[in-house]
Amino acid sequence: MKAQKDINLIWQESRSLYRKKILAFSLIFALIVLIGALILAYFIPMGLINNLKLENKELKTKIALLGDIAALTGNLEQKENDYKVRSDLIKVIQEEKVKISEVVKKIIAYLPQDVYITSMTISDGKAVNVSFVVKDPIDAAKLIIKLNESGLFENVDAASLPLTKGNTILTFSLVLRHD
Repeated sequence: MKAQKDINLIWQESRSLYRKKILAFSLIFALIVLIGALILAYFIPMGLINNLKLENKELKTKIALLGDIAALTGNLEQKENDYKVRSDLIKVIQEEKVKISEVVKKIIAYLPQDVYITSMTISDGKAVNVSFVVKDPIDAAKLIIKLNESGLFENVDAASLPLTKGNTILTFSLVLRHD
């Protein structure tokens, strides 16, 4: 019987050795899997962080470009506003020029034959100072009547009317009516 027990012990021993090898292999495999999982757990977030850093850098570059574009756009808007203001001012000046030139044409049209303009100044687009050379007081009176009837001016009066014939300078301060 002893011999049978010895055989049984060898079989038990080989079985125990086999279990130890499987356990060691399982532990080594589990350790390798655990180390791989730890490596992945470290490098995946690091890769994501690096990708996010690159995206952040690209976005900062784009933001800087957009800031430059916004500054240029702001400058263009300012220049456009300045242009609009200047063009409106030019239109107003041109309209005033047309009005003043029409006033000058009408004054010239009202001049009697022997009355001449010696000087004319316009201030603020409203006040017109005109000096005439008048030979006859009747021509001066005709001029005053025509300027009053024109409706262009408020209260046309001469500073002094000549009472005698001869070259006399007659000065008017005319104020344009507001239509």
